Amino acid sequence: RLKDLSRLKDERSNMLAGYGIVTGLSGTGDNPGNRLTAQTIGNVLEQLGIQIPDSAVRSRNVAVVMVTASLPRYAQPGDQLDVHVTSMGDARSLVGGSLLLTPLRAPNNAIYALAQGALSVGGYKYDLNGNVIQKNHPTSGNIPNGANVERAVEAALALDGRGVEYVLFEPDLTTANRIVAAINGQYGAGAAEVIDA
Repeated sequence: RLKDLSRLKDERSNMLAGYGIVTGLSGTGDNPGNRLTAQTIGNVLEQLGIQIPDSAVRSRNVAVVMVTASLPRYAQPGDQLDVHVTSMGDARSLVGGSLLLTPLRAPNNAIYALAQGALSVGGYKYDLNGNVIQKNHPTSGNIPNGANVERAVEAALALDGRGVEYVLFEPDLTTANRIVAAINGQYGAGAAEVIDA
């Protein structure tokens, strides 16, 4: 089948990214002297109607993070996406943390999804009396189905009236010629043509 050998040229996922904050850490968050974290907490509190100067924010239970996700081509509002969260500051661990509501943007700066939820971290780091035990990376984690799609991607199959273009998963001129021959045999000569391998 054609769909087993190729994909539509424009059928690809879109990368989303956002800047957020993880709370609920047990003293393993960013250093209280980190200005980026203090300013972020201040901004979040201000959006919630609480006025507090950045200098008054002193907490190790919070970490600033980057949030990324992949938006499928035909995602619709209400669909859920897996989310990956990584520390931006000097947090020691994100274990036990929860991501606050974070908008995820595409390169065009439009918001396509909102992420929030408890992190699942596949590593740990313990420090006791100078002895450090670490497994994997405790400063990154995932939130399965942690984002809701808020906006669909415009999907157009026809390109300027020229029909549709397929790209082979494994480029090969022989396979491309056989596909074109099969399509033309079914729909008539000139229905399809090979552009390249």
